[in-house]
Amino acid sequence: MKRGYYIIFEGGEGSGKSTQARLLYEYLKEKNVPCVLTKEPGGTKEGKEIRSILINKENILNPLSELFLFEADRVESYLKIVKPNLEQGKIILKDRSRFSTEAHQGAAGKINPEIIKELNNLSTFNINPDLLIIIDISPEEGLKKEEDSNRFAAKGLEYHQKVNQFYRELAEKLDFAILIKYQEGNPQAMQKEIRQHLKERLGI
Repeated sequence: MKRGYYIIFEGGEGSGKSTQARLLYEYLKEKNVPCVLTKEPGGTKEGKEIRSILINKENILNPLSELFLFEADRVESYLKIVKPNLEQGKIILKDRSRFSTEAHQGAAGKINPEIIKELNNLSTFNINPDLLIIIDISPEEGLKKEEDSNRFAAKGLEYHQKVNQFYRELAEKLDFAILIKYQEGNPQAMQKEIRQHLKERLGI
């Protein structure tokens, strides 16, 4: 059986990446394309419990603690969702993955990127996406939409500027990454652009 396609959505706070992942999932389902929609953290039963710790604003966590929690969630996600569904030939749409850790705990949290890379390789079992979709929104605009909604949104402008800069540089560096400009009030236009990239790059 042919391996399925693995597509990851990334972006800063308020970028609407979750909406775009859902819209693409609905589009593929309408075309009767076997697909799975999931997220990090929280895509598995165990992940939901990890997610509740990570986003709770009352919790004060060191970036290193965040890193280990995200990696624990990732192991469960890849073992229970990504690997088996790829092997069944399905398309997997994931809202966030290893690149979020590189952006948040690495670029903004200042953890050695080599440590993060090694842990990411372990937790993802060296499975890379076929397509990485990065939704680009200015930190100022994004934080206005997500202000105080969770512990990460509350980390402040400077933190999210570093995250945003990392994503932009990543889009230029990776040949399987595309950068989609955020359009306020026009998610369908963004979705149309995403579907065009899928057609051109993956033939979907």
